[in-house]
Amino acid sequence: NIIAHSRLVTTDAWIVPLVFAATFSLYKYLQNKSRGWLISFAILGFISLLTKYSAVPIAALWLILIFIFEFKDSKTKSFLKKALKSLLKPVLIILVWVLALTTVYGFRFSTLAETNHADTARTESHLDNLSSVERFSVPLANVLKDAYVNFKVPFPEYVQGFFENVLLHDASGHDAFLFGMYAKHGWWYFFPLTMAVKMPVPALIGILALFIFAGWSIYSFIKHTRASKDTRSYLSKHLSLKPVHILIIIPVFFYLLSMKSSINIGMRHILIVLPFIYLGIALLIDRFWNKNLVIKIFVLVLGGWYIFSAASIYPHYLEYFNELAGGPENGYRYLLDSNLSWGQDGGFVQEYINEIPPEIDIHRDPLEEYDDGLIIIDADLLMGRDVNKRPKTAWIREPFLAGEWEPIDRIAFTHFVFDSKDRPE
Repeated sequence: NIIAHSRLVTTDAWIVPLVFAATFSLYKYLQNKSRGWLISFAILGFISLLTKYSAVPIAALWLILIFIFEFKDSKTKSFLKKALKSLLKPVLIILVWVLALTTVYGFRFSTLAETNHADTARTESHLDNLSSVERFSVPLANVLKDAYVNFKVPFPEYVQGFFENVLLHDASGHDAFLFGMYAKHGWWYFFPLTMAVKMPVPALIGILALFIFAGWSIYSFIKHTRASKDTRSYLSKHLSLKPVHILIIIPVFFYLLSMKSSINIGMRHILIVLPFIYLGIALLIDRFWNKNLVIKIFVLVLGGWYIFSAASIYPHYLEYFNELAGGPENGYRYLLDSNLSWGQDGGFVQEYINEIPPEIDIHRDPLEEYDDGLIIIDADLLMGRDVNKRPKTAWIREPFLAGEWEPIDRIAFTHFVFDSKDRPE
């Protein structure tokens, strides 16, 4: 999945190492209080914020964690002084990030409405969306609308982008497809099911092993807690928050936040959690590697299987679906959009078309019915993910899913080729 999005001109792959490196730098700082690691975290965190809006909620959690650890480790007795002192570093980092963002955006200060330039329809649309807050509080809705038009902010394009691409997008939803189901506001279980069919089986086995180990650890902890003579001391020692815990807190937080989102577009939205998962699997392997020969052989087999999965799908990485889903040939039955077809196979389609004799009519991604020639249609369009286009391709989709109209060919797992002569009456 990371390889697939590394080949596309998007920010989905870039944000993955940045968030992981920033979180690791924060972990090292909290572990030894090194100023170098704090500076490293601040720089990597800022670049993460510049790269993708997904980093915004993560950045908020980073700062909260810094405050919590600073408060926990402070020797100051006064609660108020302790809290104020603990806020110092998070506030300083916020100021640095704000100044850096302001610099990157050319020290521009303007209202969000002004970023729309002469597009009054866009401004009116945003104000209408803000009016929806009236169902909770009319005064708050009025304040927000007034701020949108009159309040000047630094880096306004960044703020406007977050408002449009995250907040409004999540509120309005996105046409989604999951295992033959359609929805506008998604499903809470979208990403767990997506991982189940999009991640290599060896990785899924590794995740299962992590859950089993976590369950065993919890059981062992409860058992030792009951057996301990000084329960309070035992709990204090083993339940205290440690720097290493942020390597669990960050991915779990982001994954749960993603499950709550109504933007169920694709696996790319949770790529951020993958390095943390693989780190956990690697640590688990290291823990049990020398236990016995069977474990070594099992891990090596899974590693070989994983490498084969990555190599065998070349160059169609985005279309990868694991063996549980029946491979990439059956991917269209489970997921669409950026999980399968995102326009990346246009070159393969054009090569296919170039080989077709010129006297044969070709209808590419048709939104109206044809009784002649060949029909080449994208899987996303064929399966009707887009609610507005869904009725316009039903004449192909319905007989196809009923087994009454079979494609004569497939192009790169993402496009189907139908001969109009085979269309059932």
